[in-house]
Amino acid sequence: MARLYRYSQWDGSQEPFEADADALLDALAEDVIDHGDIRRALRDLIRRGANGDDARLPGLDDLLERLRSRRNQTLDRYDPDSVMRDLKERLDDVLRTERAGMDRRLSEIEDNLANMSGEEAEQADRLRDLFKQRADRNRERLDQLPESTAGALRELQDFDFIDPEAQRKFQELMDELRKEMLGSVASEMRQQIENMDPQQMALMREMLRDLNQMIRDKLDGLEPDFEGFMDKWGAMFGDDPPRSFDELMEMLARQMGQMQSLLDSMSPEQRRELFEAMNAAMDPETADELAELAANLGQMLPFNEFA
Repeated sequence: MARLYRYSQWDGSQEPFEADADALLDALAEDVIDHGDIRRALRDLIRRGANGDDARLPGLDDLLERLRSRRNQTLDRYDPDSVMRDLKERLDDVLRTERAGMDRRLSEIEDNLANMSGEEAEQADRLRDLFKQRADRNRERLDQLPESTAGALRELQDFDFIDPEAQRKFQELMDELRKEMLGSVASEMRQQIENMDPQQMALMREMLRDLNQMIRDKLDGLEPDFEGFMDKWGAMFGDDPPRSFDELMEMLARQMGQMQSLLDSMSPEQRRELFEAMNAAMDPETADELAELAANLGQMLPFNEFA
């Protein structure tokens, strides 16, 4: 009878050589000799597995350990609590470093002062008092930090760190948080653009066309039909729509300035992906209207001031 072999891609879970029957019988016989109970020997073999000459036959204990390991890996990757725990631990490390740095610096000042005399000692004593006042203020601020991690991070934004290592750790933590946030924002924006259907794109194109016409009228010295524009498109501006043409221009300029600041903060790869999504989703007419809007707003208001 022909033997059937099945092949699959290696994923790290397969054993290259299975334990043979002789190895299983040897393990079973050894257990029977030790305890004299064939049922117990079978249970132990199933639970613990067996070692062969070239490979190991995993038992239930091995499989359970694999499941626990995989579960922990999944929780560490997707559990928001683990992210917050890591953030809290790193923040606590920053605070410990700052407190230890202040104590170490004060101890160094005291040691140096002990070796001084005369006018030099008086000047060093005044410097010590100034440092102690600064350190006391820092300790008081640290003691009064909010219990929440987010609140503590906000309070530390303008904190006058004494220890350079603590300041470096805090800045590194904030940079990583900003990078993660920007990555999420860029991903969400890209998904929103990619998910726009043709009808939504057509409405956007028509709204941009009307908006550009209104701005051109203003630039040509004509009175723009702001009320007509808002009657048609007011729902697109949320619960607090602009009440005049000037308010609309300032709002749009502010939004474009903020968008430019966001783009400047993104990595080149994030900007490239976002622009590729925009180019793929937008038809040439919509892209032209959007470019004209940016140019028109540049003439109306310097939107960089609102970034």
